[in-house]
Amino acid sequence: MNKYLAPLIALAAALSASAQTNDALELELPVVEVTAARAPNDLKPLSKMAANVSVIDRDQIASSPSFTLGDLLRTQSGFALFDTSSGFGAHLSGFGLRGFGEKAGTLVLIDGVVANEAGGGGVFWNAVPLDNIERVEIIRGGASTVYGAGAVGGVINIVTRDADERPFGAEIGAAGGGLGYNSGSIRLSGTTNRFDYRVTGSRQEWSGWRDFSHYRDWTTGTELGVTTAIGRFAVTYDYHTEYSENPGVLTGAQYAADPKQAAPGVFSRFAFDDELHRGALSYSAKFENGWQLNASLYHQNYETDFITFSGNGSETSSGGFAQATYDSTILGRENSLTFGAEGRRQTFTQGFGGAPSDYDSTTLGAFVKDSLSITPTTTLSGALRFDHHEAALRNIFTAFPAPTFSGNRENSVWSPNVSLIQQVARETEAWVSYSQSYRFPSYNDVISATPIFVSNPGLVPLNARTVEGGIRTRADKRLSGSLAFFHSWVDNDIFTDPALGFGFSGNSNNDAIRQGVELSLNSRLSDSVELFANTAYINATFDGGAYDGNRQVLVPEWQFVSGMNLRISKRVQFTLENLYLTGQVRVNDAVNAQSRNLYNLVNARLAYRAKKYTAFLAINNLLDRRYEQSPSTTLPGLGPQTLAHNPAPGLSFQIGMKAAF
Repeated sequence: MNKYLAPLIALAAALSASAQTNDALELELPVVEVTAARAPNDLKPLSKMAANVSVIDRDQIASSPSFTLGDLLRTQSGFALFDTSSGFGAHLSGFGLRGFGEKAGTLVLIDGVVANEAGGGGVFWNAVPLDNIERVEIIRGGASTVYGAGAVGGVINIVTRDADERPFGAEIGAAGGGLGYNSGSIRLSGTTNRFDYRVTGSRQEWSGWRDFSHYRDWTTGTELGVTTAIGRFAVTYDYHTEYSENPGVLTGAQYAADPKQAAPGVFSRFAFDDELHRGALSYSAKFENGWQLNASLYHQNYETDFITFSGNGSETSSGGFAQATYDSTILGRENSLTFGAEGRRQTFTQGFGGAPSDYDSTTLGAFVKDSLSITPTTTLSGALRFDHHEAALRNIFTAFPAPTFSGNRENSVWSPNVSLIQQVARETEAWVSYSQSYRFPSYNDVISATPIFVSNPGLVPLNARTVEGGIRTRADKRLSGSLAFFHSWVDNDIFTDPALGFGFSGNSNNDAIRQGVELSLNSRLSDSVELFANTAYINATFDGGAYDGNRQVLVPEWQFVSGMNLRISKRVQFTLENLYLTGQVRVNDAVNAQSRNLYNLVNARLAYRAKKYTAFLAINNLLDRRYEQSPSTTLPGLGPQTLAHNPAPGLSFQIGMKAAF
């Protein structure tokens, strides 16, 4: 990897030098704040984070050409989206961050509440419409010490918009476009004395680029809050339902002849009918004596029908967390102490006829973290977490055609973290950290609902030990950014082994190494022109075993994102972005025998704003390129391996209008 590091190290020096030579300049960039721990209202300056963190704010979301939240996230370094369905983020589309691709390794939170489903850690991306998001925080690297199980690759924290400060505010929107797209949305919110409220609703539908790739959804949300002398209490309820079709994978010949066709055969394509309910009761308070308290109780339920196979699945996820932060001084030095506890129970049931398989897990954890400014420019932090996990498994098929397993699994895990932040110039800091993070096996890891798939109830939790270092600067609007290096030793990584199963795959443990470099740059040349670029190099390989040294599937080796925001006039803004990805190993190709995936994608957006109204045109895949987000191969047990294709949509556009009152 050294041949790739030299130019990036030089760039790091340039960033530091730029900050030092511009000390006389007045800071013109706004201060960026990031959610501290899991409390969406407890904000800390980005300069206090010993991690590579990106924040997508409301203005960036509004100007993005992205159609969905998943599209928005794939512009961030190290993030990859694996959409295998209609290309519209449907039905728990897979994703990866920092080299965790095939299996979930990233925790996704919505206002502090875990959004990952219990089956495989997927997320209903469209259950959070872009219009309802205030900001998205991407915290890369092991974060289990504060956030708990599943945060081995990082955390994606979605913070929804607050209610309007006026007694009543309204927003409406409507759009149409290519491929039969149409949508509508409404948002009502306001604040009166001590009370605030929010009501949202949206619907969207498209016919799809491929045959049998129809998609439609309905999403509603409500929040009621009251501010008292002891803090703010809020209750939220969100509902999402979607119908999606997956046209299946194509052979090489089929892909060359017509990439829009659906896979032949009724069992080669899928349709899903999903319904999601999520509710939460939260409390937050900040006191003048330095204390801040946050707590939440939540419940999530989701039901899915596998229409093609006459199967079904259901999940419930209930839990809560509480944390307290005390900001003070020790011997004249700033100190921040945070401690908290969390409990989570998840149940998952799935079946395709016959007795269903069940997974019932409970996790209890507690953590403590302290950050001390040991000098005016140096901050030392340490944290420790303990989690105990129990899972009950029932009716697990362990071989074809018969034996089943029912029993319990129990694990306890410690997760330490230590970091050092050094301010090297004005608004420029370097950091180094060491962390241990973990993920317990999920339902999809250990369970098979039918005997043709191999279950492995003996899987153990993966444990990732990560060393990271980086530098970031915001000293000059003409060049700001960050550069980070990381190396992770992953014990007992969980992966799909294509050599297992009755012509199908099974899951196993195997050690792995993940290492890489991430670079983000932003340049505001003037009030009218902004340039941005994100780059990530990631090398994720097996460490030992039958696939020793081979790259892991679905992890891009290189990712480049670049673009510009151009304010043509006071009312007209144009955004152009280019996404390039290469070196992505295909699903089922653990032996690394097949060609690797690469693609280049250009998206654009043109918007016109006049007082309360905005009209826009957004285009995805402007050059109409053929590409895949989830490349695959046939399974080795079904004959010689050949390429299998999941074509993503060609050129598509949306044109619409929004109004705020």
